[in-house]
Amino acid sequence: MRRKPEIPSIPKHAGKHKEHCTTKCLNEFMDCVKKMEELERQESQSKKLQFPNINKALDWLKEHTPEAPPGTHVVVAGVGFVVAIVGGALFLVPI
Repeated sequence: MRRKPEIPSIPKHAGKHKEHCTTKCLNEFMDCVKKMEELERQESQSKKLQFPNINKALDWLKEHTPEAPPGTHVVVAGVGFVVAIVGGALFLVPI
């Protein structure tokens, strides 16, 4: 998209115009990337699973294995675990 530079002293289509717009666009893009990364981090923290006992946790994991990939944090009766798959078997490994 071509637009007239925001700074009137820069002629349109000049090298300085391209440099100015590229830098401005890159800065805005990087700000957007940082915001998206922060949102993803917050979302992953809010997805911690909590269960009253190990049987409830295992039942849920059997039914929802794709939703709880390896590395997912699970809390069972106040104790933290990480989901792990070893040799095709699903395990809750204490943290």
